[in-house]
Amino acid sequence: MGVWHISGMGISPGAVTGPLTCIYLLLKAGSMGNAQAVKFFETAGENMQERKGAPEALIIFTSKEVIEGEKQGEIRDDWFHTTKRKSVPKTIAKYLSGLLKKLEDENFNSFYNGEWIRYIHFIVVNYQDFNDCFPKCYTTINALKEKEIWINMVGGANPINASLILSAGFIEANAKTYYTFESTSSLLHPSIDIPDFSNPITEPLLARLSILPFFSLDLGKLTRKLKETFLGREKVDIREIESRLKELDLSNQYLKKLKSGGWIIEENKTAFPGEMLKRWNEMFEKVKDYPNDYPSWKKWAEKMGILYTLNLRGELAQSGEI
Repeated sequence: MGVWHISGMGISPGAVTGPLTCIYLLLKAGSMGNAQAVKFFETAGENMQERKGAPEALIIFTSKEVIEGEKQGEIRDDWFHTTKRKSVPKTIAKYLSGLLKKLEDENFNSFYNGEWIRYIHFIVVNYQDFNDCFPKCYTTINALKEKEIWINMVGGANPINASLILSAGFIEANAKTYYTFESTSSLLHPSIDIPDFSNPITEPLLARLSILPFFSLDLGKLTRKLKETFLGREKVDIREIESRLKELDLSNQYLKKLKSGGWIIEENKTAFPGEMLKRWNEMFEKVKDYPNDYPSWKKWAEKMGILYTLNLRGELAQSGEI
C-alpha cells in the first residue's frame, strides 16, 4: 500500500515538488539500507509491508487558473535546470520526471514494483473560500480514509490547509501532516547542494521535514450525535448532552469545550445549539452524499467538473483518463 499525498498549492510548484523531493530522496536512502531513512518510514504502510513510504498518488487542491496556466510563479531549478512549462502541473511533471530518472536503478525499481506514482490529480477550489474548500477536502479524505494519507501543509492558502486538517479530524482518517521549510518559494527542490542520487545523505533532508503533531478525533461523529440530540427540538436537558458524550467515551471535560467553543449554550441546566454547531450542520449538509472509495470519488469529481489528471509525460486532461 502506497502513500496518498494531499496538499494545497498556489502559483509556486515548488510547494509540491520540494517536499516530495525530500520524500523521494529518503526513500532512495532507505532502499540502500540507510538506518535513519528506514526509521523515518517505519510507521508508514501496513505492518507486514517490507517496502514502506512510496507515494502512490498525489492530489492537489488549487484554482482553475493555476491548473490551466493563467497563473504561475517564477521557478528555479539548480539540479536539473527545469524551465517553466505552460502550466504549474506541467512544470511539476517535468521536474518530477527528471528527479525520478536520476533515482532509478535496479534496487529502487524493485522498491516501487516498476511504477513511480499511479495517480496525479488536481481539484479546482476557490482558495479564498473555506465554504467551498471544506466540502471538497472532506469528501476527498473521507473517500480515501482507508488509505494512508500524508497532508502537505507547505503550499495551500489558509482555507485549503484548514479544510484539510479539519477534514482529517472530523473523519478520523489515517492521516499524517507534514511540513518542510524553504526560504525561497520559487525553488523546485530543497535548498541543499545537489545530492548523490545513488545514495543520498539523510541529515539535511530530515532537518527540513517536520511531522506536525495533529491527530484525528472523529469530530464528525460528535457533530452527528449533537445534531441527532437537537433534532426537532430547540433545547434539551444538559444531561442529554452528557449522555451523548458518554456514548462516545468522551469525558465531561468535553462539555466545557463544547460551551467555550460555541457548539452549545447552557442556561439553567438547559442546552441550546450554538452558532458553531449550526455552522457545522450546514456544512455537512453539503457533503451528506459523499463517496466512500477512490473510484466513486473520481466519478464524483468528474461529475462536479473539478477534476484534472496529470501524468509524468506532462499530459493534462480535465476528467477522464490520459
